[in-house]
Amino acid sequence: TRTTTTQEYVQHDRECLLVERNDAAGLQQAIEKLMTDGELANRLANCARQAYEQRFCMRVYVANVVAATQL
Repeated sequence: TRTTTTQEYVQHDRECLLVERNDAAGLQQAIEKLMTDGELANRLANCARQAYEQRFCMRVYVANVVAATQL
């Protein structure tokens, strides 16, 4: 769902397909697009994994906490 918060973590059409809240037709279209476009699904999956490893994994989280405590 496209919200202010989710847009802080992911980019539409880079790591995911964002859909407006309460947009059932848009959600259906996004799911169908992922099911029929293997290249898109693979690209999104690879970018999402890369984003996780660079910004959200435990190693990065701990490094950020340590850095914040050393200010």
